[in-house]
Amino acid sequence: CRGWYLLRLLGHTNVQVLDGGWRKWLAESRPVCTQPEVAVNTTPYVARLDKALWADYDDVKGSLASSQTGSGATLLDVRDLVEWEGHSSSPYGVNFAPRMGRLVGAKHIEWYDFMEPTAHADVHVFKQPEAIRQLLKERAGLATVDPIILYCFKGARAANSLAALKAAGFENVRVYFASWNEWSRVIGAAIDEAKVGAPPPPKDD
Repeated sequence: CRGWYLLRLLGHTNVQVLDGGWRKWLAESRPVCTQPEVAVNTTPYVARLDKALWADYDDVKGSLASSQTGSGATLLDVRDLVEWEGHSSSPYGVNFAPRMGRLVGAKHIEWYDFMEPTAHADVHVFKQPEAIRQLLKERAGLATVDPIILYCFKGARAANSLAALKAAGFENVRVYFASWNEWSRVIGAAIDEAKVGAPPPPKDD
């Protein structure tokens, strides 16, 4: 979904996500082609940044300041639980980033909670829009009209979550693309570093 997000961000509006991806397509024995693709009917393209989908460090910092008066966007952390709880800095290793924790005041819903399994092994699809809306309401107190900024570690899981939220009718949603990979490295950036829950068991050698 990160590819879908980047295309939308750069102004391509006619872009869709194949729900379930290539694995689901193959599992359902749908037709495939093995011939080299030939581009036809090419047209000039000028990128136009859709700022309604983008949030940077300053946007998040401003939202944190505004949240004290109730006017800021809700920060929605979609990282894995071990990262949210402050026991790992990234999906690439416990100490890959310099700091662990979460953005101050952020809500948390793991990115894969927006998805559900299918009858095919290792194939997941997005939950139905109503189920996603209910999940946001129950877990984060959010409705489709609320401003939201999604973040993860470097944009991939947030982009996946954006696709789910857009399908469910959430329109005022942006992605902090640099996410925790940037925020954790900025000296002085506010972080809630409290450990939550029990640390994960050590992995076998």
